[in-house]
Amino acid sequence: MTVYIYEYDKNTFEYLGKKQAEADPEETKKAGRFIPLVPAYATLTAPRNFKQGFMAKWNRKDWDILRDYRKTHYKVDNELNVSDITELGEITGYILVLKELGEKIKANKNHFKIINNEIIEKSTEEIKKEEIEAKEKQFNELFFNTSLGYVKRTVTFKDGKTANFLTDIVPLLEIDIPIITYNKPDFESEELPSQNRDVKVTEIFLKECKMQLLQDFWGSEIK
Repeated sequence: MTVYIYEYDKNTFEYLGKKQAEADPEETKKAGRFIPLVPAYATLTAPRNFKQGFMAKWNRKDWDILRDYRKTHYKVDNELNVSDITELGEITGYILVLKELGEKIKANKNHFKIINNEIIEKSTEEIKKEEIEAKEKQFNELFFNTSLGYVKRTVTFKDGKTANFLTDIVPLLEIDIPIITYNKPDFESEELPSQNRDVKVTEIFLKECKMQLLQDFWGSEIK
């Protein structure tokens, strides 16, 4: 009768395979019959049959049969960050996705959303709308709106130096001094706003700059 030993990884205790046992010379001689030699990280206990997608893990007494998602799935957190699965067993605290979907999420997670703990690909219309909203948000961070048009918050001079328009430039302005303002772009087609050159400063404009500065400092509750 052939006797087998069943080996497992010394770190993870994951089943590695079986091989025919060799005789333990001293014990076999003492007993007068075949006594198998069981090396470290091996056992004479055979794991129960397990199908694809599962793996056996030695618990020092017997084999646990656990789910094995490592080759077929990724785990995804609530921020749509995709990670490899390195452990055996059921995955908690994450959403499981097949690797094909995981690769798509890795390539552009902004094209996906989570609804009821399920990852769904956004429609073309949703993606387009969000891209426009992102462009508009970026524009509004760089410019503020006035009666004369949109004004850049940061002015860059020819020598490369920069100045804050509201705090550094506005105190030097007087009524009827020409400045450059900008038109709000059509975010579906234009990346940069067009310029309105030599627009004259007005008293209303200076008040708007003051109110914008107060709003920046105190927040949107300022009226």
